[in-house]
Amino acid sequence: MDLLQSSYQGKIQQYLTQCQKIILELKSVGILLPPDLLLFSILRKLMGDPKVHQYVELLTLNEDLVGNPDEVLSKLEDFHNNSNIQESQPLS
Repeated sequence: MDLLQSSYQGKIQQYLTQCQKIILELKSVGILLPPDLLLFSILRKLMGDPKVHQYVELLTLNEDLVGNPDEVLSKLEDFHNNSNIQESQPLS
């Protein structure tokens, strides 16, 4: 799996799980991407979803989180779980 090729189809939990799996696979073979590049690759796909767009923007403005992709994924998962976001249809 390639993080840059992963796709977001409106299913937030599935996408976050996919990203976490890819990050673990990369780490297991010694591939370390710069955190800001990794976050950009993950978050840019969520920006088109109106349900999470504002929250994603807030995350990108938090300098403490920019260097920690695992923490950002965790916060996105918490946001998803706490806001009862319904999974949407695939984005066009």
